[in-house]
Amino acid sequence: MELQFLGTGSGISLTLGNNNALINRSILIDCGFTAPERLSRLNCLATIDDIVITHLHGDHCHGLELLGFLNMFALKRRPRIHLTRSMADSLWNEVLKGTMMNLTGENNSPRNASFEEYFEICHPEDNGMSIDAGEVNLVLQPSPHVPGKESYSIRIHEHGKKRAFYTSDVCVPVTSIIADADSYATIFHDVQLFESGNDVHVSLKTLASLPDALKKKIILMHYGEAIAQHDTSDFAGVATTGRVYSW
Repeated sequence: MELQFLGTGSGISLTLGNNNALINRSILIDCGFTAPERLSRLNCLATIDDIVITHLHGDHCHGLELLGFLNMFALKRRPRIHLTRSMADSLWNEVLKGTMMNLTGENNSPRNASFEEYFEICHPEDNGMSIDAGEVNLVLQPSPHVPGKESYSIRIHEHGKKRAFYTSDVCVPVTSIIADADSYATIFHDVQLFESGNDVHVSLKTLASLPDALKKKIILMHYGEAIAQHDTSDFAGVATTGRVYSW
């Protein structure tokens, strides 16, 4: 199994790209506004079969408009998108509908498109929050991010082996989300480089207090431009755009 980052930046980074990732060049974890262009660079626009949305913030879902149009009008594809019913309703009615509903029908007449015309919508709660995508199994894990916002981390398994835990965006360390963090080969963990007292991402200072053995499994992601100015030597590494992680 391979995982490759399309970008590794925080939600307000202007240079590092949205923190979205590819698994086996066919599974897209989140689709922020920088994702379609970066998929194009990798020649992966036509290889995406499954899209998993962890929560509704622009750096995780605002690329779906362009990806949907590309699939409908250029690629003639309809990939699966995995998200809960409540998230799907909010995503279409509060985010995408205003720009994607109005199309041109026969004889230049107006036509209203639906979310389902762009993507095959799959609800993971119908399968115990589990998503099967070829040899890879993903399990959505509820996780705290912004108060009142539905948000998920992802358990990533292959052939029953715990390959990686992907936090997406969380305000607490992985040990506060799952009890078996140390059983995963790799942990991709978002990080905030500062503390404000009202944080929606876990700070580097907090992650630095985790046990040494666990830190050696953590690859930091979703960071700001100042990451190089901070000591991250206790961790397994810092995710970089384009790098392929293999198991």
